Amino acid sequence: MKPYIHNVPGRLRVKIPGLKGDPERGRQAAVLIEAMDGVDTVTVTPLTGSVIVHYDPETAIPSRILDALEANGYFEPTEQKTSPVRSALDQKVSPEVVFKKVLQWVVEKALERSGQALLAALI
Repeated sequence: MKPYIHNVPGRLRVKIPGLKGDPERGRQAAVLIEAMDGVDTVTVTPLTGSVIVHYDPETAIPSRILDALEANGYFEPTEQKTSPVRSALDQKVSPEVVFKKVLQWVVEKALERSGQALLAALI
C-alpha cells in the first residue's frame, strides 16, 4: 500500500500503513525524523499510522524526510518519488505568489457577483 503524503510549507503529513498499530515502530520513525536538520516536532499516531512533521521550510526539505523513511523501510519505493507531486514538495512558494493567487481569486469572485447582480437588475 502506498503512503498518503500531504505537505504545506512547514507541515508534512505522511500516513504510513506499516506504522498502524505499532507504537514502537512509530517511536523509531519519530527518532529518525527528529534527528534531521530543520525538524521542529514529530507526532506519530499509531492508531492511524499518521506521522505529522512540523519543520522549518527554510532548512528542512520534505523529500529528504520521505527518502529517509523509505531508506529505513517504512514504506516501499513508489512512483511518487519522481512524480510532479513529490518533486513539488521541494519547491518553495514565495509570499508574493500566494498574494497574487489570493488577489486573483478575490477579484474573480467580486466580478462574478457583480455580473450576477447586473443580470438580476436587468431582469
